Amino acid sequence: MKKITTEKILSVYNLISDAKLTKMEDCDKFKMIKIIRALKPVVTNFEDFKKVAKDKLKGDNHDYMLEKAQQWQAEGEKTTLSESERIEINRYFNDYNNKISECLKDEGLKENELDYEPLKEHVFGKLVASNDWTLGQIAAIEEVII
Repeated sequence: MKKITTEKILSVYNLISDAKLTKMEDCDKFKMIKIIRALKPVVTNFEDFKKVAKDKLKGDNHDYMLEKAQQWQAEGEKTTLSESERIEINRYFNDYNNKISECLKDEGLKENELDYEPLKEHVFGKLVASNDWTLGQIAAIEEVII
């Protein structure tokens, strides 16, 4: 059993689910598939949670503010919206986004117990050799799958 935060899982899931496995043995490819399968429910649950948070944290005037923001975007610098309306739009969406971030923060830090066979270092080396990742991406992936 391995304990991994949702945040870490989210940061590597797309990388490894899109990863090439060309330089790996078949048995190691199977392990990667099992790792991806173990991580997927965490990602799906987080995305569902995020969707609910975005919906439930909308203000009563969300649709109106969205309409005004779209008008501003369409009109650009020559907008017919007053300065006070633009300030109100910015304030609303800043507050809305801050509430969403605050709500998702604890969920992202939540530890998940996952049961999968980690890759051995030499196998991880083959995975890295099969892909074009940055050093930061490699380090993040290593924390989750080794």
